[in-house]
Amino acid sequence: LKMSDTEAAQQQQQLDALMTFPPEVEAALQELVDPNDPLDQANFCATDYINRIFPTEQSLAGLDDVLSGIRAQIAQLDSELRVAVQGESASSQSAAATNDGGGSSDLTDDSCTAIDAARAAIADLFDRMRDIKERADRSEAAVLDLTRDIRRLDTAKRNLTGSITALNQVVILINGVDEMKALMLRNDRPYDALAQCLGKIHEVTAGLDRFMDVPQLQQLRNEARSLEAELSGRVKTELRDLLTGPPRELQQQRGQVEACCRLADLMEFRVRTEVLDKFVQQQLAEYAVLFEETQEAAWLTKIDSRFGWMKKFVLGFEERYARLFPSNWRVTQRLVKEFCDITRSQLSVLMQKRAKELDVKLLLFAVERTRLFEEQVVTAFKEKEDPSSPAADPSASSTQHAAEQLFTGAISQCFAPHLGLYTDSVDRNLAEMLQRWTQDVSAPLDRGTELLPSCADLFMVYKNSLKTCAKLSCGQPMLQLARVFAKYLREYANKILLGSLPTGGRNAQSAKDLFRELMMSGGVGGGFFSESTKLSNDDLSRVCVVICTAEYCLETTNQLEAKLRERINEQLTGQVDLRSEKDNFHSVINACVQLLVSDVESACEPPLTAMQKMSWNTVEAVGDQSPYVSSIGSHLSTNVPVIRDGLTSSRKYFTQFCSKFVSTFAPKFRAALFKCRPVSTVGAEQLLLDTHSLKTLLLSLPSLASPLQRKPPAAYTKLVVREMTKAEMLMKVVLSEHTNHQAFVESFCRLLPDSDLTEYQKVLDMKGVKRSEQMALIDAYRAAKPNDAVLRPSPSASSLSAASAGGGGGGSGGASSSLRARSRSPAAGVGNDKSPSSGSPGGDASATANAGGGGEEGGRMKRLENLLKRL
Repeated sequence: LKMSDTEAAQQQQQLDALMTFPPEVEAALQELVDPNDPLDQANFCATDYINRIFPTEQSLAGLDDVLSGIRAQIAQLDSELRVAVQGESASSQSAAATNDGGGSSDLTDDSCTAIDAARAAIADLFDRMRDIKERADRSEAAVLDLTRDIRRLDTAKRNLTGSITALNQVVILINGVDEMKALMLRNDRPYDALAQCLGKIHEVTAGLDRFMDVPQLQQLRNEARSLEAELSGRVKTELRDLLTGPPRELQQQRGQVEACCRLADLMEFRVRTEVLDKFVQQQLAEYAVLFEETQEAAWLTKIDSRFGWMKKFVLGFEERYARLFPSNWRVTQRLVKEFCDITRSQLSVLMQKRAKELDVKLLLFAVERTRLFEEQVVTAFKEKEDPSSPAADPSASSTQHAAEQLFTGAISQCFAPHLGLYTDSVDRNLAEMLQRWTQDVSAPLDRGTELLPSCADLFMVYKNSLKTCAKLSCGQPMLQLARVFAKYLREYANKILLGSLPTGGRNAQSAKDLFRELMMSGGVGGGFFSESTKLSNDDLSRVCVVICTAEYCLETTNQLEAKLRERINEQLTGQVDLRSEKDNFHSVINACVQLLVSDVESACEPPLTAMQKMSWNTVEAVGDQSPYVSSIGSHLSTNVPVIRDGLTSSRKYFTQFCSKFVSTFAPKFRAALFKCRPVSTVGAEQLLLDTHSLKTLLLSLPSLASPLQRKPPAAYTKLVVREMTKAEMLMKVVLSEHTNHQAFVESFCRLLPDSDLTEYQKVLDMKGVKRSEQMALIDAYRAAKPNDAVLRPSPSASSLSAASAGGGGGGSGGASSSLRARSRSPAAGVGNDKSPSSGSPGGDASATANAGGGGEEGGRMKRLENLLKRL
């Protein structure tokens, strides 16, 4: 073997020598390779190289990039090798051609010599490797031959040792069975000796299990089992007689009892169970009589007396029997468990028979005292647990560290069928509170009030009820409580929140009904509000308080739902759902916001009506903004700050109010513009000026009359610009000259791309075009838009409003007139208006006007621009 190792070492040295190049070759290789590239180092280690590239786990995120770079480098090297081989092949072919012609090449001869040497070295290497493998095979065969006898001897030794051990165990088993027979024939009941003998039999029987197919061993084991069965019967009888006898006799026979217990501990578990069950029942016989259902102490009012009796009894029991039984029998624990079972059974029967006498207060008292007793028992037995002692009890209910599972709910579960009394009590309590709050909904609120006081009281009752129910049960009673909570959340929203609204809103049956009524009525015009029912500042503040309260209820309901799902049993989690109640609060908020919008909008109706009644055909000069604009501004300056101050803690709903007001006011304003007819050129200029003033007013609406000016949200600014630009485009069309029919139609279609022939005719009516001339203009429109060539009859006021609300949407993307672009109004800058050069529809208004009528129209537009600059 030593010679083989030497030869192998020599072979390795020869292989290393083959991989060593002459100094001149090494120098040439160093010139060709990159000295900084670790892949070209002689002592290259792949593990170190990978660890250097990926030093941490986080660096593995760039694994794909590194792989891509290496693949690219491999592809580049393959390409270079391919080119070099092809070049060498071409050189060889050229040299061969030269030699055929009579010439010679030293370079070709050197290349061929090197190739032949390499081939010879490779062949020699394979021969050496084959020789090494053959020698290794021969060495392995020699080692196996030398150790064959050793393995045979080792197997024989192991089998002999096992046979001797088994034989000794058989001898012990035979002697144990004989000894057990002799001991059982004695009259002095030597239980200690029997326990030792039985322990030995159990030990050797376990070691002989693999040999039990031998008939003699099977017979011996069966004989041992028969003796153990007979002995277990004697032990059960002995223990039953001793444990159920007089206490004095038990103390005198204490040693005998302990010996019997040690022997029973070695037998089947059922032996111990039968003995202890009988013993525990005898110990608790007095309790069953004292608290029998006919006794006064049995009722729930005296439930503490039950637990007091048990605590006192356990103390005496521990003194008398603590050391009598093995600790792993847990006799005290069995005794308390039997007490819990008896108590639960008695209370269940009692509560069923005397259900009429049960009330919530008595039930809560009994549950509280029972839960307290169970917690005390769990704590006591946890402290007595010895983690080092084996748990001999195979049942899951009495294994080590199972006190909490064993006693939690052992008695209190009997109250579960009657916990509906508690949820009914919570229901009645909430109903009384709601009735009391309903009577006070019209009471005036203190100045500065942000929330209705009742909402905090409501959720405080919810919080306390949830805590109490969690102590009682986390099952069906808590699910019933969740349904009670949902019921009164709906009642609170419909009766208290809606009932707290000013007259006109509190009569609605639900928030959705109120919202639907508001949307269908449309303010004064629809009859929801009138001058006599106009909301005062106190009414506006009250509506804001309802909004803030609904928002608080919405957020708290989210928390309540999460807490219910956290406390309730896992299998009932999916049945806790308050989405409908949260939607109800959302509806209250939307209805209140719409109520505010309808009120503010209704106050804008008289100025708009006054605007329609003005004679716009007789306006002689463009002046300051019209009186109706000032009236609208005055009303908004009075009411909007009240709403803003009331919604200080709910800023998003104030922004929602502003957006909804713009969305409803702008279409009505456009509808009112259509009713202003006929309109002269100067009158149209005045209306355009008024439109721009209203636009500026609406842009500043969120900060109106506020000492702190805040930039309105971008979405709101975009909404105002989009809606009011439609009205500006309408007035620009009215200002356009119509003598050139084609140019007028093009201007109309460009400035009001979403309008139709009906609105086109309304524009003609506003301009005061004669009926005879209108036909030619309508024909020009039909020629330009043949798909919209049906002239509809003149609509009523309501249809006018709907038509104007749907028109002009195409000019929303920053369309504005040259007037607004040049007037350096701050509000105009907010709207992101484009200059006329941007190509927007508004930017072509002047060109359209000039195309229609020349320099006179341009002069009027110039005067209007100058007026806006002065403003």
